[in-house]
Amino acid sequence: MIVALLVILLIYAVLPSTRRTFKSQIPGVIFTVICCIVFTELFSFFITRFYHSSYLYGSLATVFLVLMWLRYIIMILFAGCVLNRTLEQCRTDNGPS
Repeated sequence: MIVALLVILLIYAVLPSTRRTFKSQIPGVIFTVICCIVFTELFSFFITRFYHSSYLYGSLATVFLVLMWLRYIIMILFAGCVLNRTLEQCRTDNGPS
């Protein structure tokens, strides 16, 4: 969990064209890590309960399920970015004039 937190913090702070401070990226990072862990646990619960249906489709079902998991993880990653950007805009709008 700590490694995921650090990797996502680096992604949010270093990859954009304008550098962001690490401190300003922490709310989105915490949101992203918690959501990724919860989603992965729920997804694994779903897979273990309903995986017997993939015997019919074999590896094609596995590829589809991995791609579906990856899509939602990327959506969560973008949601964390949007949270950081929204908080940054609120800080600048409500800051000293």
